[in-house]
Amino acid sequence: MPESWAALEPPVVPPRPVPVANIADAMVFTVNEPIHTDWALALGRSTSADVLIRAWLNWGSAPDWPEMAHLPARAHAAGMLWGGGLTCSALYRGENGLTDEDLLDMATRGWDGALVDIADSRGLHHGSVSGPRYLDYLLQWLRAKIAGGADLLFMDEHDGALGPFEGYDDHSIQEFRAYLRKEHVERRGGSASDWHWATELDIEVHDPAICPDGTIASFAFRARLVQRGHLNRLTIAGHSLVSAWEKSCDERNARVWAWLTERVRLEARAHGRRVFLCGNGLAPRRTARGRFYQHRPCCRRVPWTSANRRCIAGTHWCGADGRSPVDGCPS
Repeated sequence: MPESWAALEPPVVPPRPVPVANIADAMVFTVNEPIHTDWALALGRSTSADVLIRAWLNWGSAPDWPEMAHLPARAHAAGMLWGGGLTCSALYRGENGLTDEDLLDMATRGWDGALVDIADSRGLHHGSVSGPRYLDYLLQWLRAKIAGGADLLFMDEHDGALGPFEGYDDHSIQEFRAYLRKEHVERRGGSASDWHWATELDIEVHDPAICPDGTIASFAFRARLVQRGHLNRLTIAGHSLVSAWEKSCDERNARVWAWLTERVRLEARAHGRRVFLCGNGLAPRRTARGRFYQHRPCCRRVPWTSANRRCIAGTHWCGADGRSPVDGCPS
């Protein structure tokens, strides 16, 4: 922070007597990232904020949360809800004491099986939201924020924010195999080793380089991508195998979001508290079954009106089930 900023005195704003009990009553949401000091808290209050969305949101190694344990109570005294959360995508080598073994299990991979550096930043990778160890790691930090007094958790890039050249880690490919078996064997009554894999999905199950055991259960997706030259799936939109992969990822993302929100709800209940959940990339979509939340990246912008003041720039407030909007949310 520039030294000149430290000399600024935030204006005095009369606080609410207590934070809002109903999120629909909140009018001002601010992204204060981070708030680790009393001065930063006063600066956040100067905006007349009702909700401090990302006060405790850690990228990379987390600070010493116990040293900041007084901040949520002071925010409450000033009539503000205290927000925590984390990035569900960025994973730094060595963060929070992670070993290289941890990183190799938790980070996703490129089509060649190698780690992918994000934005040419060496040592920064995307985590695999298909990996159990990575999900447990995310949950660990969400629990810490709840225990520290957070009223709200912001899930940043909860689907991993994967680019077209990544997402091909072993955990994700194992889930893809399970998806293919579910759709083509269990639901359609097909065989795990018959001809339809080649005609419908361009998978030669009898090629030992692609399916070593002769069935879809051993499908080596990365090897098939290399063999067919399908290294950029954006250039082959509509290819049946790529479409199946994308549907598998969509199902996985929805399942991960439901898993995280359910465990956050249980953790909040264990502390006798209510915790609001929000995140970016949650866009509503209507189907024959009614309204549900599609869990994939979306740049849709929500119009700002008095009727939907709690829906900001593609961020949607979800109910306790992690899928439904809160009561009265027009989105």
